[in-house]
Amino acid sequence: MAEQTYHALLNRFFLKHEGLYLEHYQKKEEDQEVSFLWPYSGVISAINALAKMPSIGKQYYHDLINVLDGLEKYWNEQSKPEAYDSYVIKYGGGQQFYDDNEWLGLDFIEAYHTLGDKKYLQKAKMMFDFAISGWSEDKGGGIYWNTDKKTRNTCSNGPAAVLAIQLYEVTGDMKYLDWAIKILKWTKQLESPNEGIYWDNIREDGSIDQTTYTYNVGTIIHSNALLYKLTNEDIYLIEASRLAESSLEYF
Repeated sequence: MAEQTYHALLNRFFLKHEGLYLEHYQKKEEDQEVSFLWPYSGVISAINALAKMPSIGKQYYHDLINVLDGLEKYWNEQSKPEAYDSYVIKYGGGQQFYDDNEWLGLDFIEAYHTLGDKKYLQKAKMMFDFAISGWSEDKGGGIYWNTDKKTRNTCSNGPAAVLAIQLYEVTGDMKYLDWAIKILKWTKQLESPNEGIYWDNIREDGSIDQTTYTYNVGTIIHSNALLYKLTNEDIYLIEASRLAESSLEYF
């Protein structure tokens, strides 16, 4: 089924002349030439998963390399620090989102484990550097959602913690572990005290958007599970289990 879905994606969404993908099939009148960065990153995640499948994974290595090469069409080398725009540079680029780049960092680590090419590990490090450039020290901490810097979101902090932990796991560099714990400590203020799930964001005036999404608490659970795996400290297992149970009940 995974292979069938992927080949259907290629047949209907892939634009050979661009080396990129459509936003929708069929293309809507208001659609731009190709997809935004976020859907494209989903393709990377899919091929990463295919490339890890037992017995057949290696046949997708070439596809993985190609989709990662195509990603560079979103790369904005003029930004400081450099990162991926939300749209292809030759078509005008777009805004930069910290969470999108964090998820790409996780894709790069996965590709590094699969392909063994250290350039992907280096890219993951660059994605983390971009993420923490969005840390708001003057506001008491937290990574902004995008470069407009109006809200600090669970969705831009949880994945950053996961990325930091995975970089620590690969490199052994304590700065990544320290950042992961720092990020999780800050994000804790977005936990609903009654439901045991996480709210969406803190606005510039300090008010909290209490919208709830599964993916927000999901990255916090993931972070704590990874920390337990690395440190064997029960506090992280207890936290991951507590949030998982409350999420199952809430959602």
